[in-house]
Amino acid sequence: SGRGSKDAAAAVLCFPQREKGVSMEEYIARWPEAICGWEIRDLAVQDGGTMGSYPASRVTWMTGGNEDTRHWDALMVFTDLYTYFYGFNMNADYAGELDDLREDVFSQLELVFPEE
Repeated sequence: SGRGSKDAAAAVLCFPQREKGVSMEEYIARWPEAICGWEIRDLAVQDGGTMGSYPASRVTWMTGGNEDTRHWDALMVFTDLYTYFYGFNMNADYAGELDDLREDVFSQLELVFPEE
C-alpha cells in the first residue's frame, strides 16, 4: 500500500476532446475521478500556460484519508483533437519533497506529433 513511504507514480493519458455544450470546468472535473477511481476532494484548476500553441491547465486533487492520503498533480494540454494528461500521484505526506521533481518534469514536456 505504500504507507509511510515516498512512493510516487506518473501517468500519461489521452482523452477525447470536450463535447459541445460541456463547460471547460465540467470537462476537467470529470477526469480526476475517472483516472484514480476514488472519490476526490480539494480539486483545484490553475492556468497552466501553453504547450506549443495549445492551452494547458494545472490540476491538483486529493484522494484517500489518513496515512493513505494521496496528492495528485497533473498538467492537461488541450489540442484540437485530444486532451493530453501527464500526472503524478504520490503519498500526500511527501508531496512537498517532490515539488522540484514535478516542476522539472512539467517544464521539460513537449508535444511531438508524428509526421504524416
